[in-house]
Amino acid sequence: MEYEIKRNIWIGVGTGSLFLAAILLCLELFQTQHIEKPEKRISFVAAFTTESYWAMACGGAMEEGEKYNFDVKGLSSVEMSAEKLIANLESAIYSDVDGIITYGMRGSEEFVQTLEKADAQGIPVVLIDSDVDTEHKLGYVGSNNYLSGQRAGNEMAKDCGGKGKILVVVSYLETANQIDRVAGFRDALEQYPDMEIVEILEGESNVTMGQEVIMDALLEKPEINGIFCAEGVSACSAGYVMEKLEKDCEDIHVYAYDYSGPINEWLEQGYMSGTIQQDPKGMGKLAVRMLEEYMRTGTLAEKEIYTDTALITKENLEDSKNIDYGSMDIQWHYY
Repeated sequence: MEYEIKRNIWIGVGTGSLFLAAILLCLELFQTQHIEKPEKRISFVAAFTTESYWAMACGGAMEEGEKYNFDVKGLSSVEMSAEKLIANLESAIYSDVDGIITYGMRGSEEFVQTLEKADAQGIPVVLIDSDVDTEHKLGYVGSNNYLSGQRAGNEMAKDCGGKGKILVVVSYLETANQIDRVAGFRDALEQYPDMEIVEILEGESNVTMGQEVIMDALLEKPEINGIFCAEGVSACSAGYVMEKLEKDCEDIHVYAYDYSGPINEWLEQGYMSGTIQQDPKGMGKLAVRMLEEYMRTGTLAEKEIYTDTALITKENLEDSKNIDYGSMDIQWHYY
């Protein structure tokens, strides 16, 4: 009798355990089936890895993507390279993502051919920061580079009293956004017969190299009284050079692009006259909105959206807070 009771107890315990295990398994399967999958997969292919400009742009895209249940992943390389940018774009296309946001590389037939591949596969591509004239893009989001360069040129001419020998520094001469910025800057100076661009140098998006080429140019041409940096890396190079030479903007007027902590200090200390602050985070957000609108409706209200810029000087440093600009910790993917 005692044996039967124990036997029945163990049978009951075993049956209960099996029943509980079955319930837990069903719950797990139910939860797995109801995990919300991303609505769309978006690849953000940056020009190169930075903690400020491109990280802010990618971070803006990620934040906006969360609103639409988009999974936005950042692809990049540690250095600015046409080959690596195109390789990352190819990886995104082969992964059959639903949309791509990337930097526009003008003057590259291979870049346009890559956009054509994406288009043929039904993957819409939004260009940000730098535009390219091609039917294979969905649209463009970024600064009006020509007008912002023109604004910097007018300010430079004003500071120089209409007489100046100007050094221009770019990352690469063929970089699209900087071509437009330099064009605007040059056209502004043409209104002043005594304003002249004496040299255009490449810093190759390298702070150390930028310092070297700027320092050499100033030593060889002591008549230079103005420096225009058409992108953010050379702006830092110019700031360090001005510090080393202990020259303030009364000696050499420096106008640059982008805003950061060091540039804020150089503006305060008088080593820089002004910088064009862009809105990279806003670019990323608007690029995602453009993709979402197209995916939802099959059309776009606007195919070209210009984001805000601001000329920041020592006198209006507080205005820099009107644009969300800083640094973001982005987990970049490298291929």
